Amino acid sequence: MYYSTGFHDCLGNLVVLASAHSEAPVRSEKDLAHGLRGFAASTNVIPFPDGELHLVTDEDRLRTLAPYYHREPTGLNGSLGAPPESAKLFWDGLRLLPQQAQRLLSLLVSEVAFYDGTVVDSGSAALGGQLGTICIAPAPSWKPSDIAECVIHEMTHILLRCDEYRYGHYPDPEEASREQMFSPTAVTRAVRSPAIVFHSLIVAAEVIGLREELHNTTSSSSSLAGFFLTREDQNS
Repeated sequence: MYYSTGFHDCLGNLVVLASAHSEAPVRSEKDLAHGLRGFAASTNVIPFPDGELHLVTDEDRLRTLAPYYHREPTGLNGSLGAPPESAKLFWDGLRLLPQQAQRLLSLLVSEVAFYDGTVVDSGSAALGGQLGTICIAPAPSWKPSDIAECVIHEMTHILLRCDEYRYGHYPDPEEASREQMFSPTAVTRAVRSPAIVFHSLIVAAEVIGLREELHNTTSSSSSLAGFFLTREDQNS
């Protein structure tokens, strides 16, 4: 959604949904955040968590959330949380995203359940229609760019749900979401329902958009570094 339709279209959806759940006009980011929490209260399975965007480190909270994201460990002992040093990996990955994408994330998500990818299945997940919480479980080999892709992936699911609530994408939403073997998804190739297949197509496009942006940024930085190196060599 961020790369496919642009920041302003995504923000416009959020303003419309927030306005429908606000007693006063949405005129500031504070008003927008308040209205989105009202929208979340009408649709969420789990209440929108308080506070700014943060990593969940509380073990009890991680275990409470684990079943929603199918991140239950095989045993009951030991910590589910990612090692403390992994926090830097998350924030480094988040900083790879454009500022406007980070702004959208801060409106849509307050907590990231940050699991140990060696204890539970590595990867990421968001609940359908759920604002406020996502989960990420990095594997030991992950780099900041992997975190960035997970954030874009899950934020796209949430933004698509907001778009669906505003416009109504399907003649029969329940039928579109019903578990059925409709078509392979674009990411995992698993045969899923129409709604999930549609989401997978947009997610794939968003990840490609992010990869292209990161590639261009890296290429530009490398070219600039090479230019300065050449100039210094010439002057030495």
